[in-house]
Amino acid sequence: MTDTNRETERDAILFEMHKTHSNPTAKDIEELIRRHPQYADDIRSHAAILKDWAARQELPAPEPDEAMISRSQSRMLDALHKARSAASGDQTPARTFEQIMAATGTNVPDLARSLDIGRSVLSALVSGRMLAPVGDRLVAALTNCWSITVEQLEAAATLALSNPTLGLLKAGGTPSVIPRSYEELVRTSSMSDARKQYWLGKA
Repeated sequence: MTDTNRETERDAILFEMHKTHSNPTAKDIEELIRRHPQYADDIRSHAAILKDWAARQELPAPEPDEAMISRSQSRMLDALHKARSAASGDQTPARTFEQIMAATGTNVPDLARSLDIGRSVLSALVSGRMLAPVGDRLVAALTNCWSITVEQLEAAATLALSNPTLGLLKAGGTPSVIPRSYEELVRTSSMSDARKQYWLGKA
C-alpha cells in the first residue's frame, strides 16, 4: 500500500470514528484497534482528542476578556481592509498552493523532508483538509521557504479549503474526510513525539 493510500484509509477510519463515537469509551477504542491494529496509535490519539472535545462541551462558555475582544476587533478591521482593497482592485489575486509550488519548484514530499515534518500534515494543508489557523512554526517555515507573506499563505489556505481534494481526486458531494485542526493533524501524524512538540510550539 502506498503512503497516499495508507493516509486515505486512515483518514476514512478516523472520520468514521468521529461520526459514530463523539465520546468513545475504552471498549469502543479497543474494538477499533482490534479491527485496525495498524492504526492503533492514530486511533488512540484521535480518541483522546474526541474525549477532550466532549469534556470541553460540558464546561460553561468562557467570558471574553479584553485580549479576546481586542483580537476580534483587530481581525474585523483587517477583514474590512482586505475587502475594501479587493473592491478597489488594489489586491493581487490570491495564488493557490499548486501555483506557489510551481513557481518555487517545490512539492509536498521534498518540503516534508527538508522541513522534517510529517508529509500528511503538509498534504492536508495543500489539499484543503486543514482548518485555520495554521501553526506558527509551519507558517514561518513556509513563508520563508516560498518567500511569500503570511497573508498570501492564508489566502492560499482559504482557497484550498473552498475546493478540497482527496489524494488526486476532487472531493465531490459528501467528502469522505472532514477538515481537521492543525493540532490534531500534527498529533495524529507519524512523526516522533519530539517533532510533534516542535511543530506544536510557537515560532
